[in-house]
Amino acid sequence: MSQDSASHEVPSATALNLVRGLLSDATAMARSGLASPADIDTAMRLGAGHPVGPLAFLRGLAPEVRARHDLAEPPAGSAVGDRTEEGTEAGAWNHAVGVAGTGTMASGITEGMVRAGVPTVVLARSRGSADRLVSAVTRSMDAAVAKGRLATSDRDGALSLLGTTMRPDDLAGCGHVIEAVAEHRDTKRELLARLDEALPAATVLATNTSSLTVGEIRADLPERRTVIALHFFNPRQGDEAGGGRRRRTGHDRPGHGMRLGAPHR
Repeated sequence: MSQDSASHEVPSATALNLVRGLLSDATAMARSGLASPADIDTAMRLGAGHPVGPLAFLRGLAPEVRARHDLAEPPAGSAVGDRTEEGTEAGAWNHAVGVAGTGTMASGITEGMVRAGVPTVVLARSRGSADRLVSAVTRSMDAAVAKGRLATSDRDGALSLLGTTMRPDDLAGCGHVIEAVAEHRDTKRELLARLDEALPAATVLATNTSSLTVGEIRADLPERRTVIALHFFNPRQGDEAGGGRRRRTGHDRPGHGMRLGAPHR
């Protein structure tokens, strides 16, 4: 997706139709407060390799071009509605997060979240798998304490934010639920279907897939459900990288270490 800013060449109708879904989703994502326009554009440039972000692209089109092709009006600047970028982050992450899965990736994501100060509820298939995840996260943070990388009080505070359940509807209070199960299409589809049935329509579902498309994973879900690609870069337990920070101050955000894709509905 590109536009020649020097010549102001207008993209063809075919080209605009190809990116219409992306432009619409990016606009809806910004207006919902899930991410700021600036962050959406940055994510698509750095994460997807686009030469220009979708909202910057929309702003670069003349109003009459947008109207002629029935394209969404882009949010202005970095504001989302009446909220600042800082307010947008608060609206997106100052609530509990759900993690569906108990394997290595789920354990790393969970540790990153609770160490960032985000209450996290893990959906497990059994009490045994839930207990194993809690033990893995505890051992990892104990190791960080032993190495002087984490204060004992911070470890205890992080562990107090971790809960587990075997019931999908117990995640109803979470704003986002991240699936981190086996990299099998049918497994992920079945899990997202269970989550969609159990959770409010406003809950954002996220997939941590590294090889499947969001479209094929969410193929059986209703149009109203938002699903995003949220990729963590190898969150090693006991390490502050990969989505977690010791505390949420300044720019220490759980969004660091994530790659955010456009939402699919």
